[in-house]
Amino acid sequence: MTQTGYQDLRASVRPSITTKGASIDVVSGKVADTVGLAKNQHPIQGAVLTLEPSASLDYALPSSHRAFLYVLEGEVSIGGRKVRAGQIAWSDPVNGPGSSLHIKAIAREQTSRVLTYSGTPLREPVVMGGPIVMNSRAEIDRAMQDYHSGKFGQVPRQPRLKRASSSARTMSSTLSLASPKSIAEFSLKNSGFCTPA
Repeated sequence: MTQTGYQDLRASVRPSITTKGASIDVVSGKVADTVGLAKNQHPIQGAVLTLEPSASLDYALPSSHRAFLYVLEGEVSIGGRKVRAGQIAWSDPVNGPGSSLHIKAIAREQTSRVLTYSGTPLREPVVMGGPIVMNSRAEIDRAMQDYHSGKFGQVPRQPRLKRASSSARTMSSTLSLASPKSIAEFSLKNSGFCTPA
């Protein structure tokens, strides 16, 4: 296991990229020439995409990455499929030098926001315990001990959001209760979407 730690990456200090009708708030990894502030043990690309009504964006992903895109607000088209607030889309690695996802805001009166994270598949066991993800139940127990003993460092004890949107409340309940089958509502394969039968 790596050393325990916590990173407080507030939106106000994260670098961002602005394009016509859209912005990319880079949390982790490198998007274009902008590098996120997160310190990772494994290469991860993470960002919050904000699209004005009817705006579109081609979001570059390393071809070896598997990605998930969670719609926080609004409704977007990802690879030609509609995904609305509270829904998740997945992409699998593709063969080739690079790939991108075409994302278009289809909410006419509302800005759309999409949280996306990607990385190379680890192909290791995954065990979740609250907000902690490890490889075994014993590792979860150890991480919880570290957290309660203060080894994570300074962790904020109060929510920072003055008003949580309904989609943010939905996200926290969806992520904590969702099974792999339920969160794989959409599956993005290569350059197109596949939906479960």
